[in-house]
Amino acid sequence: MNKERKTEMKKVMMTAFAVVLAAGMASAANLNWNVAAQFMGPNNPVYPGSYTGWGTGAGQIAADTVFTYALVLQSDLTSALGLITDADGSFIPTIGSNDNAAFLGWGQSTGSRGAMSEQVAASSKITTSSADYIAIAFVNLGGTWYYTYSDIYPGTGYTTNVDDGTAAPFTYAEFGGSDGMGAWGVIAPEPVSAALLALGLAAVGLRRRFRK
Repeated sequence: MNKERKTEMKKVMMTAFAVVLAAGMASAANLNWNVAAQFMGPNNPVYPGSYTGWGTGAGQIAADTVFTYALVLQSDLTSALGLITDADGSFIPTIGSNDNAAFLGWGQSTGSRGAMSEQVAASSKITTSSADYIAIAFVNLGGTWYYTYSDIYPGTGYTTNVDDGTAAPFTYAEFGGSDGMGAWGVIAPEPVSAALLALGLAAVGLRRRFRK
């Protein structure tokens, strides 16, 4: 193959790469989303663990408890839940910062009773066409991580003008829907922590044995 032909092929390949890159960038969009306060409300009185409501007494969740939320496409829910509920618990340390493509965006409650202000999720998986989205809620109560997820909510992404999109607000209706929040799941402890706990218990047992 002569030098001119090689140069020509190189130009063609570079042009094709630029087209693919531009197409990928063009497909990326933003989506505004939020979670309403007290999403565990009259429409859905299901609380994690043995908790029975919001308040300050026994069995109550404090109003200023921090909830973390993740936004996913309905089609990616199984993948997302797999990351959360793996037996080795490897996802625990990265709640809120996991870079897996299944998670489109993250946010935390900024007000009382789980309220999260509107967030902007940006991902190549968000398009300017309407799609079904799901919000996953996480909370740590008494050292145990719990999670649940909402019913679907259709949203439309936008590129530059927010008015071109349709936001996805998750309220009582979504978290109390037939496909969401039937119960709270428990996330397994991180394997390293579990191993250290096991070693600690073993050490205590040996110490007691030698004391006898």
